[in-house]
Amino acid sequence: MCGAKMVTVSLNNLEDNIQTRKADHLRICLDDTVQCKTITSGLERYHFKHCCLPELDYDEIDLQTKFLGHLLGAPLLISSMTGGTELAKLINIRLAKVAQHFNLAMGVGSQRIALENQTSATPLPCDRTPPISS
Repeated sequence: MCGAKMVTVSLNNLEDNIQTRKADHLRICLDDTVQCKTITSGLERYHFKHCCLPELDYDEIDLQTKFLGHLLGAPLLISSMTGGTELAKLINIRLAKVAQHFNLAMGVGSQRIALENQTSATPLPCDRTPPISS
């Protein structure tokens, strides 16, 4: 095999490594300084003249939109959910509740752990969370 070593990786080690990496992602975002000091959104280049709109009836403003045949409360998508840890599960449940409350679309993020080890797969939080009644 051209001098290459065969490496055997157990599913438990793979899952532990993925969970550790996912936990590191959350820890870094929550605890470390992660903002980029040299890259901006570019919005600082624009200045708008203030013009309040008292003549608008805010009750007549409708942000609803159709996306893939579904009516959404606004053209927003909660995306890039994380997984693999208990903290991630809590974050996902909270995101699912917000998405349900405001009728927003929500992506499910990577399904790598579920694909590589189906015994570790758990239902998405939105599957376990009953719809929020208004």
